[in-house]
Amino acid sequence: MAFKHHFKLIFRVLLLASLIILLTISLQQDRWFVTSFVLAFFIILSVLEMIWFMERWRRELNRFLLLLRHRDYSGFAPGGEAPDDYRSTLASIADEFRAVRLEKERHYQFLQALTQHLRTAIICFHPDGKVVLANQAIHDLLGMALISEIKQIKRVSEALYDIIQAPEQNNPIIKLVIRDKLYRLSARGTSISYDQEIVSIVSLREIGSELDENESESWRKLIQVLTHEIMNSTTPVSSLSEAIQQMLENYIPDADGSVTLPATDFTDLSDSINSIRFRSKGLQQFAETYKNLSRLPKPNFEPYQLTNLMRYLKNLLDSEFTSRNINLTFQVAPANLTLLADQEMIQRVMINLLLNSMYATETIHDARVQITASQSESGSIRIRVKDNGHGIEPAHFEQIFTPFFTTRKGGSGLGLSISREIMRLHRGTIHIHSTVGAGTEVILMF
Repeated sequence: MAFKHHFKLIFRVLLLASLIILLTISLQQDRWFVTSFVLAFFIILSVLEMIWFMERWRRELNRFLLLLRHRDYSGFAPGGEAPDDYRSTLASIADEFRAVRLEKERHYQFLQALTQHLRTAIICFHPDGKVVLANQAIHDLLGMALISEIKQIKRVSEALYDIIQAPEQNNPIIKLVIRDKLYRLSARGTSISYDQEIVSIVSLREIGSELDENESESWRKLIQVLTHEIMNSTTPVSSLSEAIQQMLENYIPDADGSVTLPATDFTDLSDSINSIRFRSKGLQQFAETYKNLSRLPKPNFEPYQLTNLMRYLKNLLDSEFTSRNINLTFQVAPANLTLLADQEMIQRVMINLLLNSMYATETIHDARVQITASQSESGSIRIRVKDNGHGIEPAHFEQIFTPFFTTRKGGSGLGLSISREIMRLHRGTIHIHSTVGAGTEVILMF
């Protein structure tokens, strides 16, 4: 090991010293010119060999670092002249680098398999347009076997190329015709720093089938609601009309064509006509209400301090809650939290939610309704309305956003439907969590 190397070095030093001593003796003798010349020659060779011997470590280290630079760990095999411990150290370092490379390769293969398995189209590229990764879904979407530059996408769809170049973080549905087929895509993009380079990642999800399914479900619910309301109005009208027709058929007109009705029949006829008029007005009001639900105005966005919103709600509803012994509390953090929204629309949503909580807790002992507004680390604003009321029955949960569905006597069944539509117009969402007997929490996310 190290002793062996030291022995070789000592041997060379002693050899060089011996040659120098012999040369000195030779130079002191007469006519030993050839001997002196030979000894001087061997001394020079010995010095050069010692330099070469000492330089082996540096050459070995340089070769090792060069292999690391080119990431060729498999080709490393230190020379046999290097000390064993030195060779062992370099070999262990090479093994560590080789293990790291293999781990990165396995990780890359795993990510490749994962992205290939996804149905969402994914493409990653550098700022110069060079594609780093493109999964099978993007190849299938574009009908291209190889994508090395994103400019190749121009040949398929310039509109899609523009979207990939600058995707929005929360892009609405994008309708594109690609290879004579209509696609409805949801695009999302982000940029990351990877290996000291900026890489853009864009995902494209085809949501046409989901939209069709949701649309079919919406139509089904709409038809159910319309059928229910129309049948409730037309069935009594049809029955009353048939009864009036049968009653009038029992009378024979006089010679002058007139018909004389008893007072009781006249009263029944008048009541029936009034009932028909009442049901007709109800059906007309239903149609008008549904029309207004589908024609909400566009929001007028402007900054709205949420402390002002809470103050408005407290002034408007505090007396109602107090009269029902319901503890109503408000909290905004930070106090200057501001929302960009349509003030009247957001007030309407909050009033709907608070009234729902009020009716859900009015028979509860120690009833509480809490409204909190906060901002997450990502910058999104959340408004929570939480109560300890009766909760929502699981059987009713899927229908709470269906227009005209209500479990409260005298309720319109439009509050949550209108609220969700207003949140959609604000590019926000409404989520409801409820436990029977424990209460309900509604979260508005902007």
